[in-house]
Amino acid sequence: MFQLYEERIRPDDQIFLEFVSQNVRKYSADDPETLPYPELYGHVRDAIREFLHLQQPGRDTPRNEK
Repeated sequence: MFQLYEERIRPDDQIFLEFVSQNVRKYSADDPETLPYPELYGHVRDAIREFLHLQQPGRDTPRNEK
């Protein structure tokens, strides 16, 4: 899994950072800055997975909206 992250994600990429930020805000009921670390980590992990999902050819629908 790490190799997949390494190949498809650049941590300093503005598009990736904005996607993760918007995804965390969208799926967390609270202000992300007030979330306990384990919950925030879960949201970030899910956002990364969603980003990778959408990067695959032919995948234009988010997994959560199927």
